[in-house]
Amino acid sequence: MDGIQEADRRWIEEKGMTVLNLYSEQYRATPVDIFVEEPFDFDAVEARSHVADVEGVTFRYVDIETLIRMKETAGRPVDRDDVRQLRMLQDDS
Repeated sequence: MDGIQEADRRWIEEKGMTVLNLYSEQYRATPVDIFVEEPFDFDAVEARSHVADVEGVTFRYVDIETLIRMKETAGRPVDRDDVRQLRMLQDDS
C-alpha cells in the first residue's frame, strides 16, 4: 500500500471521511467533491451520464438518481439537505 492509499485508509477509519471537498478561492461557489472510495460502478454510471455544453465548455454529469445515491453515501448534513431538494425536483418532473 503506497502513502496515499495509507492516508486514505486512515481518513476513512479514524475520521469517517467519505468525501474530500476542494474549492478555489476564486470560485468558492463551485466546490468539487472527491470520494475517498469509489461509491459506485464507474463504467455503469458513465454509460448513463449526460453531456452538456455551457459557454463552449463540454462536460459530463451523472443522472439525478446517481447524484442522490452519491450524496446519500457521503452522508454529510449538506448532502442530506441536497437529497431532500433533489427528491422534490424528481417529484415535480
